[in-house]
Amino acid sequence: MIACLDLVYILDNLSLVMKYYFITKIKKVAGKELLNRAIEFLGDKDECERWFNSPVLGLGNETPYEFCIKGRQKDISDLIGRLEYGVYS
Repeated sequence: MIACLDLVYILDNLSLVMKYYFITKIKKVAGKELLNRAIEFLGDKDECERWFNSPVLGLGNETPYEFCIKGRQKDISDLIGRLEYGVYS
């Protein structure tokens, strides 16, 4: 039988593996430069992963990940630039 502490350890590591998986998946479609820019703007990888997988008003309520799949990385880069300078549109 799995001890309670063992289960906690397994779940903690599973969480790390899933975070790595999602960031790697985003990096493949967004590109390293855009991903790094988003991480720098948002503050950390966890927040970046959440942002890429959440609807964004400035992208017509689509996720940045969906935009990347459509080849619209420039739109995301432009949005980050507008947000950096406080230009909300």
